[in-house]
Amino acid sequence: MTRRTGADAPATPPDAMATETPATDDATSPADPQWLLPSIAIATVIVTVFLSLNSRTDPDTWWNLRAGQYLLDTGHFAGPEPWVRFATRPFVLTEWPGDVSGATLYGLFGLPALAWMLGVCILALVGAMLVAARRVADVVPAVIAVLAGLVVAAGSLSQRPQAVSFVFVMITVIAWWRTTSDLRARWWLVPLTWVWACLHGFWLFGPVLGAAMVVGLLLDRRLDRRSLLSLSGVVGASVLAAGLTPVGPRLLTLPFQVHSAAAGLVQEWQPSNTHNPITVMALVVISGIALIWLRRRVAPPWWQVGQLALALVLSLVYARLLSVAACLLVPLLASALQSRHPHGASVARRSERRLWAGLFVAAAIGIAALSPVFAGKPHGVPAKLSAKISAIPAGSVVFDDSGMGSWLLWSDSHVTPVIDRRHSRYAPRYVDDHGTRLPYGAVGADC
Repeated sequence: MTRRTGADAPATPPDAMATETPATDDATSPADPQWLLPSIAIATVIVTVFLSLNSRTDPDTWWNLRAGQYLLDTGHFAGPEPWVRFATRPFVLTEWPGDVSGATLYGLFGLPALAWMLGVCILALVGAMLVAARRVADVVPAVIAVLAGLVVAAGSLSQRPQAVSFVFVMITVIAWWRTTSDLRARWWLVPLTWVWACLHGFWLFGPVLGAAMVVGLLLDRRLDRRSLLSLSGVVGASVLAAGLTPVGPRLLTLPFQVHSAAAGLVQEWQPSNTHNPITVMALVVISGIALIWLRRRVAPPWWQVGQLALALVLSLVYARLLSVAACLLVPLLASALQSRHPHGASVARRSERRLWAGLFVAAAIGIAALSPVFAGKPHGVPAKLSAKISAIPAGSVVFDDSGMGSWLLWSDSHVTPVIDRRHSRYAPRYVDDHGTRLPYGAVGADC
């Protein structure tokens, strides 16, 4: 492979993997069967609906609901711990828009509303993946990339605020890929990061991805001083914006506090298991992209190499970050597959866009109609003990495991659990002591 840099490097990437073709209505598609696009689109949406309706309530769902109701009742984003007297660290509400929305809809429609919210997030994620993939590839390679990304992301798609965070990751990926074509600073990423920081702690990956792209463009020698300053300014301003949420500058360090508290206790914060099918899928995708690159005469630009390396690190370092890696891999895989496609990429015609939009709307309606049947009851909670717990005097302390503590915060707020899934609210020694006593008996999912 050869790589063109410096004065010989073109203003736009030299190969099909790096170029984007703007959509036009009069563009013609290569000669594919007329049934191909509708069939692929319907199959993709069916997979999305299946994931939405078969998701199970996450232990974190319950304390998120309690936090949303707390904000609605008090208007307080932070303060002393309001529920568990054993939690010694300040209470900080960092995911308040999702918590408030979830608590409000739950109060109106019950548990099926949470399944519908997750379904809408998954549909939005698939839509964003399609936009990213179709900008660089034809329908077939684009959909293959989207489905592969959805498989890798599936493990983290649960009824929690983090589901919407992956949509923001995908939007950020699209923005920076467009920047590699025109080198324009997209300052709207700054307010987007502010909104993202209000929703979930994964906002940090917006500036991380931006910094990686800037470094890659520098290695490709495509940035002059003005472009470097403007693109770096977007990255820096995004970090500053995250410190201006209602929580204040403390939000900048909270993701690291959550990690340090949960790293040894929560499975999703453990290093990825390389025997897990989802991890294997991510590594297969990464290896496939690398192999396609090796067979090309022209080497990929450094910013793509950096994005693939970042995806590899995220895939291995923590199981929770596989979904973020999936978002990075979708356009890389689509463009790599397109380079092996027998004909050039076609642009998305208006009829194609209308087809996808119509199917997504129909899917959202279908999820709303079916969620009471498939997602009307909570999973993994001590339902058999509900009557007994309700009879316990108010203020009593219940020895529980952390997942059930979150459930008790929402369903039986008159009792006090000794711990819940908000591990960063507890002293590390307290969490360790609880873990040593847990085998002797506690309220858990198997009760």
